[in-house]
Amino acid sequence: MKKSHNNKLILLLLPIWAFVVLACDPPFMSAEKQIVPDDHNVKKRFVLHKSGLGDPFSVKDGCTDTGCHGKDLRGEVVEMENGLLRTSSCYQCHGAIWDGD
Repeated sequence: MKKSHNNKLILLLLPIWAFVVLACDPPFMSAEKQIVPDDHNVKKRFVLHKSGLGDPFSVKDGCTDTGCHGKDLRGEVVEMENGLLRTSSCYQCHGAIWDGD
């Protein structure tokens, strides 16, 4: 009987564990984030976004500008004062939604 309760507990905790491990920004991030610009002040799921995140491909929101997230929001390599920098990809977190997976 006790084993049955342990199995139920494991089945209950497994989805929570999977969410923490597979989340966009789990509690123990594997890589440091680049410095986030001041205009990225809308917090959504542990990540700061720029206002206008409802339509990130819009030219007026500026997310696709050179030096930001790239024309396809997959990030790009830009030349900065300190050398080359890879801008972050929005698809790191949003890919499954935007790709229709």
